[in-house]
Amino acid sequence: MIDQDKEDLPACMETYVREMLPLLIERETSHFVRVVLEFAQKAEQKTGDLVTRALELWGLIEILDHERSWTISEEQDGKFVAKTPDDDGGSTQDLYTLMTWQLSAAAERKANAVSQKLVNELQRCLENGKVTLHFDVYLTILLLLHCLEKTTWTMKVWEMDDFRQRWPLDRPPSAFTTQGQEIAELLKMLLALRKAHPKTFRGHGGLLEVFEPQSQAVADFFGKLSLQYDEVVDRLKGNSFTPRSSSSLEFQFSGIVLLPRQESDAVVEQTAVPAPDAAQRPDQAMSG
Repeated sequence: MIDQDKEDLPACMETYVREMLPLLIERETSHFVRVVLEFAQKAEQKTGDLVTRALELWGLIEILDHERSWTISEEQDGKFVAKTPDDDGGSTQDLYTLMTWQLSAAAERKANAVSQKLVNELQRCLENGKVTLHFDVYLTILLLLHCLEKTTWTMKVWEMDDFRQRWPLDRPPSAFTTQGQEIAELLKMLLALRKAHPKTFRGHGGLLEVFEPQSQAVADFFGKLSLQYDEVVDRLKGNSFTPRSSSSLEFQFSGIVLLPRQESDAVVEQTAVPAPDAAQRPDQAMSG
């Protein structure tokens, strides 16, 4: 087992995530997430350490993804050789399981600390009118909400009959599944109050486009996203959860921030509000 009196696992996890981040990004399968990561990495104007923390959190959540697993290696003659519990006839199974559990627990503790600090810094930044907000704030919010989508997926898996009896906390998993929506709505409201929310709308061909982008980076971002407006709406209003894919809740919370305020509010409240006409810009919609 790992001697945690000698090894600072959360600190080691921070270093590990930093080194693994390029590989994790390279292996990301979601086009939406890859574009957000690309623009977050190359953001020229930064609002404090927000985007750096968001990238770290994303890396930690990816490491904890159920579709990944730990591989423990042993140094032999200057080379690292992957070890499995079967290498010693299964005699080290318990030790191997304990070590991977320790690593996952360290990643969870680090992710929890980073997420709490990120949410607090975001809220403080958005509420302080003296702080100049750059586009990296919006990218940070999208990454944070994507991470919440993945952790909410985990909570929903715990709600299933096969896992419910093993749930370790007093509060049920359902107590945590609504937090993402509440955080998304709060952050979007603060963005709107600071006039920092991109004016998105349904453009030609049904694409999610932006009107009067605050910078070229904003225009380039939405151009490269190439998202179908109605797809985001459908994913936001529908129950797309499946235990087979940790990405099945994509846009469940990030969609709230991607869509115009009136559209996302209507979807969240489950009211039937007609969507804007194709290629109708926000100024045209308001002028009637």
